[in-house]
Amino acid sequence: MIYKNIDSTPYTYIFVCTGNTCRSPIAEALARDWIARNLPEHAPRFTIMSAGIATGGGYSASAGSSKACADAGLSLANHKTRRFTAELARGATVIAMTEGHLAAVRRIAPQERSMTLSQWADGTARDIPDPCMGTYEEYQGCFNQIKEYIDKGFGRTLRR
Repeated sequence: MIYKNIDSTPYTYIFVCTGNTCRSPIAEALARDWIARNLPEHAPRFTIMSAGIATGGGYSASAGSSKACADAGLSLANHKTRRFTAELARGATVIAMTEGHLAAVRRIAPQERSMTLSQWADGTARDIPDPCMGTYEEYQGCFNQIKEYIDKGFGRTLRR
């Protein structure tokens, strides 16, 4: 696949969910992995983060999200939650897990480019269900859905 010339362009992506413990850390880990695998020479140009609309700072990722990522060879061991703010979003592309998150993002940082993960990936409007307190199968399903959208989203937005 041929990607845009990104040699001098910095890219910042922030993935947003409610508590920054389940969905958005998975998206952050998958996005970092996608860049490392597909654009390793350009990885320094990418800043990939995640944040929560309703969270305090400093909490770990959920056990279910950590296990789903670990089973795919990705680690959330160093993840610490952070609250989504207008300052954090400055100059970023903000990608929300649901329409509700997107509405909150647009209230907090109306000037920034924002969309849901499914809109970024394929132009549809589908929420990523919250696996919080669910079974491992629910976390695994969430992981797989986010992975599909990350692959499509970067493939679509960075392709020539």
